Amino acid sequence: MHSSFAPFTFAGQTVPVWRISGPQKKAFHRFFDTSPISPSGRYIAFLETDFDDRLPTPTDTAQVVVLDLTTGSEIYRTRTAAWDTQLGAQIQWGSSDVTLAFNRKTSKNDRAYGVVANPLDGSEQTLIGQIYMVSPNGALAASFRLETLPLIQAGYGVIVAPEHIPCWRGWPKDEGLWITDLKTGQARLALSLDAIVDQIGKQRLEIDPNKGYIGGFHVKWSPDGARLLLLLRWCGDGERQTRNFLFSCDAGGADLRLILHARNWGFGHHPNWCPDSRHVVMNLGRGGPGGLWGSIDRAFAAALRRAGVAYHSASKKLSLAFLDTNVEEPTPQFVPCALGSGHPSLHPGGRFVLTDAYPSEPVAIGDGTAPLRWIDRNTGQERTLAHVPVRPPYRVAGNAWRVDPHPVFDRSGTRVVFNAAPDGIRGVFLADLSALLGEAGVRV
Repeated sequence: MHSSFAPFTFAGQTVPVWRISGPQKKAFHRFFDTSPISPSGRYIAFLETDFDDRLPTPTDTAQVVVLDLTTGSEIYRTRTAAWDTQLGAQIQWGSSDVTLAFNRKTSKNDRAYGVVANPLDGSEQTLIGQIYMVSPNGALAASFRLETLPLIQAGYGVIVAPEHIPCWRGWPKDEGLWITDLKTGQARLALSLDAIVDQIGKQRLEIDPNKGYIGGFHVKWSPDGARLLLLLRWCGDGERQTRNFLFSCDAGGADLRLILHARNWGFGHHPNWCPDSRHVVMNLGRGGPGGLWGSIDRAFAAALRRAGVAYHSASKKLSLAFLDTNVEEPTPQFVPCALGSGHPSLHPGGRFVLTDAYPSEPVAIGDGTAPLRWIDRNTGQERTLAHVPVRPPYRVAGNAWRVDPHPVFDRSGTRVVFNAAPDGIRGVFLADLSALLGEAGVRV
């Protein structure tokens, strides 16, 4: 780590940490399933914004930035209008340090499109398709339509004018999972939303095309690039909560499987592939939403929290769970004694889970910080790597500007990148886990 990156200390910190983004810069990295550190480990890429006190408009731009971790110098910077407040411009690395993928947007029809840039010489290839997640070998990108994602959840797609947002009822035949070849730039519809519902069955999914619509959300490549996780949400007419369905398919859109039905989702969240490319780790409830008494208890808990009393509804307490994607609707295997929270990832060694938390979850201590949790999946024992401030400097409608740490391993599994907001300034940080892993006897 170059000396220009200053060591940083958070409350309860047990591993070395450095601040990577400038101390007065508003910056964040993409997500907890793609590392912002380049394949060689030398460079890091993230998004800088000009503001965080209002929601972005379709014409607002942000900056894609690449820094050299060995020299401390900035090697690349460019503006893009294809971004949002949580996952930015979907910045991520391809097969090498000279392939950086992210999105731009046309000015004529407000449509997002992907690019692959070489940050070392500034050259750029334009893609027909869009970038949500790049395959591990850097050959392909997978995505649902980014312009529709803000309808599913604010912060995860691309902001466009309302008249340019595709809208439908039920499930269309011309939208769904898009696969883009990063070499040729060509994109194809690998699996339509209509095909997904047709193959699984609307009766099995318990949805009615006349009473809402289904939309694509997360797309996640398995570490071996052979399969994809697809998270779809059903938006029912007049319903406050979406219904979430987790599917898996192969890299071409075939062999579709229903992994988790909405009826068993409860208040679960954030599924993520494990290193074996077979299992998924996520936060999941053990007993469902709890019916009427669960609803009453949740309303009571919300009222107490507004009054400053830390009480959490039992029906919303989650555990860390593993799901076997080789079978449909598998029985969850829970980590003993470990509450679920935040954005979980399994270390490449297979023993430890890294996750953060939302400030409202039971594992948080209620002071506007989120714990970075290090959990032994075999025993449930855990330690806190740090309590990082995540309280956004401004309250914006819909909580779209919240600060999620999104901790993610680099390719070596020895470094973790995360977001935090000390002094109310959001930024990108890097932690070194080498000593921690050595203590546990994990080879690095």
